[in-house]
Amino acid sequence: MKNKKVLIASLLIIVIIAIALISGCGKKSKTPPYETVAATRGDIRNSISSSGRVEAKALVSIKSEIGGTIQTITVDEGDTVKKGQIIATLQSTDAELGYREARVNYELKKNDYERQKNLYDKNFISKSEMEQASLAMEMAEISYLKAKESLEDTKIYAPMSGIVVQKLLEAGDVIAGGKNAITSGNDIMTIADLSKKYVRVNLDEIDITNVKTDMDVNILVDAFPEDVFRGKVVRVCPMASLSNELAYFDILAEVFDMKDKLKINMSADIEFIIGEKKDIVMVPTEALKGRNGHFMVLVLEPGRTKPTPREVKTGIEANGMVEVISGVNEGDNVVTKINITLKKTASKSIMPRPGRRR
Repeated sequence: MKNKKVLIASLLIIVIIAIALISGCGKKSKTPPYETVAATRGDIRNSISSSGRVEAKALVSIKSEIGGTIQTITVDEGDTVKKGQIIATLQSTDAELGYREARVNYELKKNDYERQKNLYDKNFISKSEMEQASLAMEMAEISYLKAKESLEDTKIYAPMSGIVVQKLLEAGDVIAGGKNAITSGNDIMTIADLSKKYVRVNLDEIDITNVKTDMDVNILVDAFPEDVFRGKVVRVCPMASLSNELAYFDILAEVFDMKDKLKINMSADIEFIIGEKKDIVMVPTEALKGRNGHFMVLVLEPGRTKPTPREVKTGIEANGMVEVISGVNEGDNVVTKINITLKKTASKSIMPRPGRRR
């Protein structure tokens, strides 16, 4: 409280000196002694923005487990697919022959084992002979199952329901397989789950302190300048990525309305609403004099030639305007600058600038 009184007293002294100088020198200058702006009533919004891209809920690149020549692709870009649907096939002649051969061999070994077991049960052959027949049958079964899997691998299925957003190859193209090597093989197409759409942006370590999960946001897209898409923050990455020794945090916001308009990889801006007030009295920030939360303004009242200092309580600030909770009424003319003419060729303002506000 003592510091507050000292600050206000100091400000009053500066104001009194300025007014005294105006009274003594201002009459000789054509420059208006005070520059004023009327306190207005309106809305004010404090926000931060960041640019990013539109994303799908999920995006999957489709590869073949085995290499070969593409025989058919049954879908095109824009087509809707269901999970488990066949979307492409490879030429399967060799796989079919291998499957038939393995199946026949397995049937032969199985029948031979059954005969050998029957003979063993009647004590016509030794146990080792029966076990050899059993082992041969098991090996044939393994070869048969592998051949069956290889034949099945010539059919490529949709791993999830979605929309084909990219088709990269055509029938007749030869591809490398990606089995047991996730990063290898050729991409055939890309399927996206568009049931939800998101915008991903990065914020620095200063701005991230103002962003929380479930926070409402506005999403602006260059392709639709007249539209404002509603969204909500669904994820704030707890760990920053470093770029040129600066820390940036990944933010993901879900789009709620008109999302069918948005296409994957469209550029978009997210506006994070830090604070918003409607129908409030506000003045320009340059009208404030003071610091550390203690401010005053000079009000030029009707019929008076000298401004009157008033202590004010402030609120939200944005875009060069600040909310005045008390101390100023709508329509009051607040001084934004005092012009003191010390010489005919020199004019300057002596009003102290407010401290930095966020």
